[in-house]
Amino acid sequence: MYTRKQVGILREAGLSTIRLESIEDPKSREFIAAISSDEYDMRKETVVKIIKTYVGEFIENKNTDDEIDLKTRRELIISLKDLKKQHYTLEDYKRVEKAINESHQGLKDVKSELLKEIANAALKKTSPRPILLVGAPGCGKTSILTEVARNLNRGYEIISLSVLSGAFEIIGNTTAWKNAKCGKILQTCFRTSSLSPVIIFDELEKAGTDTTYANITSALLDLLEDDRKCEYTDNYLQVPVDLSSIWPLFTANSLKGIPEPILDRLKIIEMKPYSIKELENIASAMIKKNNGMIAPKSIKFTSDSIKSLAIRESFYSYSARAVRESVDAIFAENALSLLEGKETLMIRKTDLDKHYEHENIKIMNLNKLSRMTGVANAIAISQYVSFICPIEVNVYDEGDGIRILGMCGDEMQESAIIAYTVAEEHLRKSNMSLGLVNVNYITSIKKNGDSATLATALAIVSEKTKKILPHDTAITGALTMKGIVLSVGSLALKIQCAINEGMRKVIVPLENKKDIAEIEDELKKNIEICYVETFSEAIAASFGPQEKKFESAK
Repeated sequence: MYTRKQVGILREAGLSTIRLESIEDPKSREFIAAISSDEYDMRKETVVKIIKTYVGEFIENKNTDDEIDLKTRRELIISLKDLKKQHYTLEDYKRVEKAINESHQGLKDVKSELLKEIANAALKKTSPRPILLVGAPGCGKTSILTEVARNLNRGYEIISLSVLSGAFEIIGNTTAWKNAKCGKILQTCFRTSSLSPVIIFDELEKAGTDTTYANITSALLDLLEDDRKCEYTDNYLQVPVDLSSIWPLFTANSLKGIPEPILDRLKIIEMKPYSIKELENIASAMIKKNNGMIAPKSIKFTSDSIKSLAIRESFYSYSARAVRESVDAIFAENALSLLEGKETLMIRKTDLDKHYEHENIKIMNLNKLSRMTGVANAIAISQYVSFICPIEVNVYDEGDGIRILGMCGDEMQESAIIAYTVAEEHLRKSNMSLGLVNVNYITSIKKNGDSATLATALAIVSEKTKKILPHDTAITGALTMKGIVLSVGSLALKIQCAINEGMRKVIVPLENKKDIAEIEDELKKNIEICYVETFSEAIAASFGPQEKKFESAK
């Protein structure tokens, strides 16, 4: 027998209870009882629509190929009531805090922001805000989010967006598709038996833009809006499910290519590069882990060798992955000696030098550049790799304008034109004219951005005035057409690169002075930092006595 509430719903759905009772299908009765119960907390019109679809269509498709699919979908819908919500608690906060502090070196700001969101969710009994971690490959984005998700004890899934074919993999297929199934979001809920899992969407910037099967990023919007999460509808089941307790987390190597509607709904946290001291700690942890796997045998490293390893890896990306791979490679090189009977090996700095001798650590040898006019050392970053990018300039009296050589993006080419304009205006004040200028950005690495503008302008002035720029000075800074020096990004990484390359002085925008605090004091002892606000100050700092805005970075 059906309850009065169920009879009313069935009538609105156009179904006769007498006809239903004449059909021997206990699953239909179970489905009607489940979907009309208070556990689903659906609006009446929604329940009517679902029953009309899943009971009415089942009767019509009895003994057809569609019957199996309808049974599968109905069983999934019935099982929805077994999925439970979990609120965040203070215990969750403490457990995650302990786990990420033990598993990851540094990343103080990232840890703080993640823990703040968990604390806020515990206080308000809501889910944390969606977060996007942006940083270089190998900096630990996915690993720290995985550690957070694992220790929240509510189930998690890592979904690599770079390998998905279309939006249907996220939000499910419609039933018109052969072998249709739920999307990965609902699959995660069923797999974890929870309505509150943590889902990590990896490599957001690589989500395909092919619209053949609908854009993948557009399918994510339903998880980023609170009102839409409450009635999330998968294309396969077509039943609204309350997913307001899901915590979506994202990683990306850069923000380029990510649609604005997605970025606008995410809390963006930048993964800053590890300091050399943190890389040392990471190396020590990796060595300890590897020794634990081969105990009682061991490979020990002197403190000098660990520091040397960290410094060498910092030449490129300050990546935890690079450190791990180097430690693994050293263990692999010495594995045979341990297998043949040795119990302990000691790796010294000289041994490490031999390990690296076959590698070209520097992108180019700066000593090969003649110390002549028209050459400036800019500091560039390409895909989080920091390197010295020498700029060489030739100036011709005939003609005018600028020709740009090197693997430069549009923004860098525009910046070179600004540098030409600023240099031309500066020279005009000394009654000097600027003809045709050729600028060559030597390193054969794709680069873009405006941080080489100041160095380009100084190189042009150097060539025209025949004044040599110091070969041990590096320069970074953007410029306006009026000669105002603007701030640049990733300054700490750039200055550490200059230190590693043996530079003795670096010229940087005054606006970036606050970023210098991120550099370790021990490193800053070996370099002088000159802060400039205008192109005139940069000229004085480069060619003449060091005037105002100059100070030792101690």
